[in-house]
Amino acid sequence: MLFKFAFRRNLIYPLQLIIWHFLRQVTVELIDHFYKFENSLAYTPIVFFGEIMGGLTFYLFQKLSFKRKRSEKDPYFMSIKLIQDKAESALAPRDNYFKIAFLIFVTAYIDLAQFLYWAINIPKFVNVSKTLIPRLSCLSTIAVAMYYIYILKLSIYKHHKFSLIVMGICLVVTLGTEYLFQKIDIFLSYGELSLALILVLIKHILAPIIDLLEKYLFEYDHMNPFLVLMFEGFVGFSLSFFLYFTPNYLDDLILVLEERKGWDLFFFIFLVIFYIICSALRNAFKMVTIKLYSPITRTLSDNVLTPLYLIVYFIIGVDFQYEENRDYFYFIVNLLLSIIVSFSSLIYSEFIVVFCWGLETNTHDQVVKRALTFESIDKYNLVNDDGESENSSNF
Repeated sequence: MLFKFAFRRNLIYPLQLIIWHFLRQVTVELIDHFYKFENSLAYTPIVFFGEIMGGLTFYLFQKLSFKRKRSEKDPYFMSIKLIQDKAESALAPRDNYFKIAFLIFVTAYIDLAQFLYWAINIPKFVNVSKTLIPRLSCLSTIAVAMYYIYILKLSIYKHHKFSLIVMGICLVVTLGTEYLFQKIDIFLSYGELSLALILVLIKHILAPIIDLLEKYLFEYDHMNPFLVLMFEGFVGFSLSFFLYFTPNYLDDLILVLEERKGWDLFFFIFLVIFYIICSALRNAFKMVTIKLYSPITRTLSDNVLTPLYLIVYFIIGVDFQYEENRDYFYFIVNLLLSIIVSFSSLIYSEFIVVFCWGLETNTHDQVVKRALTFESIDKYNLVNDDGESENSSNF
């Protein structure tokens, strides 16, 4: 077999992240389609309110779980060990409380800034592909890998290097296809297209910094992931109030509330509430994924869903077309590139193990298998030695 899926016990958490991330995006598209809410700044406090609710809800569930499992030797909640021994709780944060608060503020601020960056700047470029941001999301994976290698000085193995090279090639080809296939006219010049691409690339370079700071808070300061999420939500929600000083901040929301009546208004409220629920669950499972795995695994949710986004957008006719004509070649090329990136991301995160060119050597799956093999050999030798000594004494 050339490759196999390496299932792990905690795989449910990245999978949940992918599911709720997808459902939230579907909800956004429904709101945008029916209520013309596209790239609305009104999403900002809603997103952070979802973070508050997600962090608070899971933190309370964790507390309840702690009470129920107090008698257990090693209690866990969502595969995160619950510390109950006073000696274990002595794992004091390496940083003082001021630095921890500052790091939480920075993560919330960057989260707010990149959302505003996306919502305000990208829509200015008319005719830019609607799937441009997800199609270039592999840059986030490459960026966080570079942070790991050059800042944290962590080593990477052959399958990591292979995946990064493949994703890098796909990134370059994707950028090239934009200049090749995008229709340049009075609404979109080559200069505007280049600027749009630069803005998207900057967004993807900055995005992993949030995940890295959160991982730092979990591992070095022993912060509870759900408390961090709740605090980030509070900070972001508070910062979003400064948007009231910007013109037309809530105009689209006010327009919906004034013009829509009856079931139409009810459906809008339902979608907003469902969006909050999806945001809460998506961010909670994001925290668990970063805690149990790494920020690189978190970026997997972006890369894996890209092919699905491309297919949906192409079918409903909001991308890969010019006027009334669909560009099938443009769509197929980018779909193949996104599938290759998704596959490479799964190889990097070791959810897929490839058995060629030595790519499987240092994967978690094969390391565990070798460890179990050596353990079995040791046990066999131990039994054999005992048997021989016993036979010798009887003789």
